[in-house]
Amino acid sequence: MSSGEPMTDHTAGHSEPSAPSCGSLCLTRAWDMPNANTFLIPTVARLLNLLVGDGIGWVDPFANANSPAQHTNDIDAAMPTGSHMDAREFLAGFEECSVHGVLLDPPYSARQIREMYAGHGNTKQITAVIREAARIVRVGGLVLSFGWNSNGVGAKRGFVSEAVHLIAHGGQHNDTIITVERKVRHQRRLFW
Repeated sequence: MSSGEPMTDHTAGHSEPSAPSCGSLCLTRAWDMPNANTFLIPTVARLLNLLVGDGIGWVDPFANANSPAQHTNDIDAAMPTGSHMDAREFLAGFEECSVHGVLLDPPYSARQIREMYAGHGNTKQITAVIREAARIVRVGGLVLSFGWNSNGVGAKRGFVSEAVHLIAHGGQHNDTIITVERKVRHQRRLFW
């Protein structure tokens, strides 16, 4: 699929964007130009339109400037988001099982953390952020994890992987990997 082609459900006889039907785990691959703002990559924008829609009930703790989520946060006060807090603290403000989904698009490497968040506090506690994201998503809700790996939230936190989307960027650029996971059970927090 090139950046100009919509994601299509060919079995339905139309070319409207739709979620691919792949069985237990869907793997897709597309090529698109890289962009420091992940959500501006056309393939990503189409996927967000399909899965997040108008963003109501969605949360983005690393929102930057282009998130479709209703509740947005970025530790950088220059970003046009609803909050400017540490990502874990932002997520901790939501009730258990209270949101439809979470978009997790943190900096992908230590270098990106230094470049994007220099002077903005502690941004290395991604495991704590993932724990909070898992806690606040309702059963049946989604977490979309963006990065250079497909680790996502994980089965031990009550999630199953539904899809992995690879977006190749050519040359020496790393692929953007989007892991789509659905919460199938909730684990009460005892000692986190």
